[in-house]
Amino acid sequence: TVPMIALRLLYARQKAELERARGTEEGRKLIRAETRMLIKRDKGGATMMRVSLNDRKVVVRWGPHPDQMRMSQQLFDSPDEARSEYFGRLERCAEQGFIDASQAESV
Repeated sequence: TVPMIALRLLYARQKAELERARGTEEGRKLIRAETRMLIKRDKGGATMMRVSLNDRKVVVRWGPHPDQMRMSQQLFDSPDEARSEYFGRLERCAEQGFIDASQAESV
């Protein structure tokens, strides 16, 4: 069990380091694939949004339930353009009141 605990600690440290780096332009350039799950609650229920970056592609899924999500895909000429759209989308979602539930899922 000691090696498993050590691996878990290493994983948690690496994940925390990447999370800190994603706040900087240099750190964001390291991210080529990532998915974030966002949620926004209101009187009518909740809206879920899953935003994914995969090299040159950004995929957005949204809806009231994971089984009933609509989907939009965008393919870009370069990974930099896709990354810019991905982080821009996350920022716009935060401005609209969505919260990032991805961190809660990893605990």
